[in-house]
Amino acid sequence: RHRKSISPGVITNIGHTHAELLGSPEKIAQAKAELISHLPAQGGLVLPYAAKKMLHPWLANIRCPVLWFGLNSRADLSAQEICVQGEQGLSFNLFYRRKKISKIKLPLPGRHNVFNALAAATIGTHLGLSGLEMKTGLAKVELPRMRLEFRHTASGKVQVINDTYNANPDSMLSALEVLEQASQGKRAIGVLGDMYELGDYTEAGHLLVGRQVKEKGLAYLITVGKLGEIIAQGAREAGMSAARVYSCQNNVQALSYLQKIKQPGDVILVKGSRGVKMEEIVAGLVAG
Repeated sequence: RHRKSISPGVITNIGHTHAELLGSPEKIAQAKAELISHLPAQGGLVLPYAAKKMLHPWLANIRCPVLWFGLNSRADLSAQEICVQGEQGLSFNLFYRRKKISKIKLPLPGRHNVFNALAAATIGTHLGLSGLEMKTGLAKVELPRMRLEFRHTASGKVQVINDTYNANPDSMLSALEVLEQASQGKRAIGVLGDMYELGDYTEAGHLLVGRQVKEKGLAYLITVGKLGEIIAQGAREAGMSAARVYSCQNNVQALSYLQKIKQPGDVILVKGSRGVKMEEIVAGLVAG
């Protein structure tokens, strides 16, 4: 296939990150859509099909070829028959305009990474890559440190999911889904901290995560920080036993409580915003 020399522009999603600075999701969409008018005619645009309605006001500014990606078969590139395999990753069939072009095996945990893989494949399509080339490239993907990194305690009997690089409500829900998959038949413990930069969505976002903790049936919830207390509130209000919800002021307290309650076979998710530095908890767990 003919290789194209272009610099594609990509909007991966529109969520609540940076709401403190930008305000509503509509304002976030407006800020991200600034990219659209800056791409030249010889460029290439990659957009999420799920945000098509929100991006609609700025689509008239498109001057270059555009490809949409998503789970909907109407997207230019879509993923169908997704099979999640826990820590081993996931697989899906990749379709281009309703025609299957490859079977993708992605060595990354979490259903949300299907969207990241689709965005990458859509860039590849702009650049003229074949389905086989995309399959080969995606099979070699590695996550950076502190992003859904599977570790073990020194004894090897407790699994720790280190997702401490950053956090927002969407990524928290994705991480909780990974925890649920990894802890089948085991006790799941969530150690969740403050999420920053959410603006007006701060309270609702933290309460949402707390409700999801109850929904996922976690054995214990340990929160860190002042905003983390709202996560705890959300879990209790959703019906989680108060005896299984523990709020801490800092990482040292959280680690101390974890050391008391953890048992062989447990799976522990640790996640919070960058400023909370919850990798300190992971380091303590792995060392102990």
